[in-house]
Amino acid sequence: MENQDHVLQKILDTVGGIKTTVDVLKEDMDGLKEDVSVLKQDVSVLKDDVSILKEKVTVIEENAVTRKEFHEVITPIGNRLITLEEKMVTKDEFDEFKTNIYSHVDGFTKLHETSDHELVSLRHKYDGLDERVTKIEQGMDFAAA
Repeated sequence: MENQDHVLQKILDTVGGIKTTVDVLKEDMDGLKEDVSVLKQDVSVLKDDVSILKEKVTVIEENAVTRKEFHEVITPIGNRLITLEEKMVTKDEFDEFKTNIYSHVDGFTKLHETSDHELVSLRHKYDGLDERVTKIEQGMDFAAA
């Protein structure tokens, strides 16, 4: 009888440990779900920002003047200006401006890549936890919900 009580106690301890593990996994999954939800919101905001930028570029494209139109207007006026050279940027200033633009674009691209990597990582972590919970449920002899 004592041996049966001992075996029964071991079984109860094991089941209690499994229940604790399942509870921890559930908490982890809730945290992951929250993280994925926040990430989805961030991606949605990024999509909105890109959409706004596309609209602004379209407006610029529709309203910008061509080189020919520009010269037709500016040439007569330019003859009366002090000098065009004083009004224009130097090659070095333009190169610095161009470098700054590239730097900002690279930063945005890196942010987007980092967000993509984090999303993949979270999905992988979630899938791993899901597989672990499924195995535990199968071991406890009931089907996953």
